[in-house]
Amino acid sequence: MSARIFLQIALLVSFVLAPACVLAQTVNTSMWVTDGNVNAVACSSTTMYIGGKFTYVGPCTGNAAPVNWTTGDVVSTYQKVNGRVMTSIADGYGGWYIGGNFTKIGSTSVSYVAHIKANGTLDPTWSPKVDGVVLALSLYGQRVYLGGNFTTVGGVSRPYLAAVDSATGKLVTTFNANANGAVNALISTGTVVYVAGSFTSIGQDGRNYLASLYTATGDATLWNPAPDGPVNSFALVGNQLFIGGGFQNVGGGAHQYIAAINTSTGKGNDYWNPGANGAITQIVASGTTLFVAGNFTRIGYTARNWVAAINSFGQGIATYWNPNVEGDFGCVNAIAVFNDANIYIGGNFTKVGGLDRHNLAMVDGTNGTPKATWVAHTNGEVQSLSVSYNSIYVGGLCTSIDGQLRTNAAAMTLTSGAVTAWEPKPDNVVNTLAVSGQTVYAGGEFHGIGGLVRNHIAAVDAVSGKAKTEWNPNANNIVKTVVVSGSNIYAGGAFTNIGGQSRYYIALLDNALGKASTTWNPIADSTVNCITLSGSTMYVGGQFAKIGGVVRNRIAALNISTAKTTSWDPNAKGWVHAIAVADSTVYVGGGFTSIGGQTRNRIAALSASTGLATSWNPNANMDVNSLAVWGSTVYAGGKFYKIGGQTRNYFAALDATTNNARSWNPKADGEVFKVMIVGERLYVGGAFKSIVGEPQSYIAQLRLPALPTPKNAAETWAVYD
Repeated sequence: MSARIFLQIALLVSFVLAPACVLAQTVNTSMWVTDGNVNAVACSSTTMYIGGKFTYVGPCTGNAAPVNWTTGDVVSTYQKVNGRVMTSIADGYGGWYIGGNFTKIGSTSVSYVAHIKANGTLDPTWSPKVDGVVLALSLYGQRVYLGGNFTTVGGVSRPYLAAVDSATGKLVTTFNANANGAVNALISTGTVVYVAGSFTSIGQDGRNYLASLYTATGDATLWNPAPDGPVNSFALVGNQLFIGGGFQNVGGGAHQYIAAINTSTGKGNDYWNPGANGAITQIVASGTTLFVAGNFTRIGYTARNWVAAINSFGQGIATYWNPNVEGDFGCVNAIAVFNDANIYIGGNFTKVGGLDRHNLAMVDGTNGTPKATWVAHTNGEVQSLSVSYNSIYVGGLCTSIDGQLRTNAAAMTLTSGAVTAWEPKPDNVVNTLAVSGQTVYAGGEFHGIGGLVRNHIAAVDAVSGKAKTEWNPNANNIVKTVVVSGSNIYAGGAFTNIGGQSRYYIALLDNALGKASTTWNPIADSTVNCITLSGSTMYVGGQFAKIGGVVRNRIAALNISTAKTTSWDPNAKGWVHAIAVADSTVYVGGGFTSIGGQTRNRIAALSASTGLATSWNPNANMDVNSLAVWGSTVYAGGKFYKIGGQTRNYFAALDATTNNARSWNPKADGEVFKVMIVGERLYVGGAFKSIVGEPQSYIAQLRLPALPTPKNAAETWAVYD
């Protein structure tokens, strides 16, 4: 699949696509992303509001980017990486060699290993052509050593370990270690290269997890510390190799997870024995100090959470340096030392030294206190850090670096895609949002929002983010959908009391105080998932078997003014999650297997007059969560991976006149919860990390097929054929 990146929206005008046949896909790459699921999207004329379960919103930087060492800002020029970067090293000229599990940098296809120039762009001439994940890199002179899970380099067999030319990327054919397992860490000294990993044979000899190889041939030396478990990282200081990993014994003695090995004899230093209580992931040496990261909570005879500094001499006592990292599922994976004053740490954490620092922090080299002026949160785990001149290359599972903390709800401008100051901070998941004038209505699982106690539903000021003091329906259970029509607010969910009245699963609330209507009361017998208004009719879907005193399985039509159930009765056999109306057709998505008198798997089109299924039958293999209609195209999002007779992961465009999926294939890599069309933009929210080949995580804005007249020259779009 070829890709062309257009930096200005105006350049797209020359592409004319008929609405019925989508030939290309576009995603707005300037739009910010989150660190967790997006369930709800709502737009005003200038702002997009999102809700879900997340803690962060930030620019889409891809899985790696260079960050300024003094400010924490992402540098202005770089190219996005579309997959995990697990290792990086400085090239000596302001750039980096990087390795991991990626397939594209910028618009260029490049897999597993690459050279990034000092200006942040890909070096297209350096191409080793590795066939698997690269986990470790080491540069010495004119060689770059590669370790990982690959089997060939440049089309030549080189299992797990190889050496390539630092300028051209061509294989050094004289070096062939022939390992039988993954390589995790490398250090070259010129005459020998130290190798760590999960192998049991390397360099034409038996070696468990750790070896020293001659750089001339790749053959193993006689050095053999023989650890009894994998080695993840090491640092060379004088005649000692300090190693960390998952072992318990090494070099002829007991050493839990960390040890000092003599580089001549392979014997362990029994006196230097810090004894960590968890696996070590990285060791970095700076003078006589070793900075150590891992899953431990105790090391060097002292309590330390996941990161510590220990002396390389004596018994290996922990120093006073203590960042005190915190997080629910915390770990520190990476450490980079810029100078003795500034230490960078990356991993999976939320606080450092009591301050908010999501996954990335700069700390003082003396005591570990986080630098107050250096804040560069990320939206995912950081797995690699390396310093080159005045920048830190940050890589990992993150797709955004240097964003803002926002809990479960946020607002982004429609022009730039950047987050605004709006911050209502709901204390739990937001399921649904609706905008009316200067008010954002939110429903979900929260009990507090906008600074006030609000159970499951609230009205929040669209500018300040504060909850409106007078409007408080106080639902007693989850709200799944909120729809605004003039002065009426309709709510559906799992509640049985809302707006001061007993209201079973569906209610009409006023816009003044949030009181439930005393007369409008359809009374469903189970959860309402979705409400769609069309003229004088309200279509309702969910888990109910009765509504308005009439048997209606999971889907019904109500007269909006009277709340009476109409005769329309599609009788779904399974839950209904989504309803979209276009002219005389009602499109339905959910978990059903029969609806409108026909076998229809999870998606169907019904006659608005009779409730009978039409011949349209895309036949999804798993649940459909959301639907939107644009001309003769029905956009569907959900759990499915097959729909319309084609493989379509989680998101698809379906021809409304046939049963077929269109050629448009955004290839989301996770479940889609919300699909919504506003004007000429298609918004998608869900659990995905990538869509349309871009690392656009959890929320994306796609261009509809008409390619409208440019509205904002600042928008950045990627176009894929």
